Amino acid sequence: MKMKRSTPFSFWLRIPQWCKGASITVNGQAADIVCKAGTFVEVQRKFSDGDIIELKLPMKAKSVSMPYDGVAFERGPLVFSLNVKAQEEITETRELDGIKFQSRILTPLSEWNYAPVDTENIEVVNSNDYSNIWNPETTPVRLKVKAVTVTNWQLYRDNFTPYMPSVIRKGEEKVIELVPVGTTVLRMTVFPDIRRIPE
Repeated sequence: MKMKRSTPFSFWLRIPQWCKGASITVNGQAADIVCKAGTFVEVQRKFSDGDIIELKLPMKAKSVSMPYDGVAFERGPLVFSLNVKAQEEITETRELDGIKFQSRILTPLSEWNYAPVDTENIEVVNSNDYSNIWNPETTPVRLKVKAVTVTNWQLYRDNFTPYMPSVIRKGEEKVIELVPVGTTVLRMTVFPDIRRIPE
């Protein structure tokens, strides 16, 4: 938008509920505006052609307590999951109006039964590769979390995700990588919270 002359008007900007510590600059100078999470803020001034408003929304990785003694991980507006490699079996195919619909069973080929042991020190890894954001192998952002395998937490009837374990039997400690939930098909998003489940 081009302006022939300076004109006073307002910009309204939304501060997301998840964002703590948002800030606004106008032409590189910090604006004296309180950016409270979950609100709209007004930038009111006499604007001139070429003025630049910048809204900074810091995204902090954090753990979130979930029902049934679970814990999940978020960064900004995104929920993160462990991508589980899977074997796919087509169990049934039906056709409706010329369109085929398939029933599938996905069975884990990689480990999924983890419990995070450090929910505070979460490493954020940015690759800056935006060529294929929906591929879990090339997603531009991932989280690294220290976890242990839970040796007494196995699939129910060899196919179904079990309830959270009532007791945790710790196995090997590893660093697991979590990716945005939208990049995954078979995944673990809610893990046993080792702080709330006895060993």
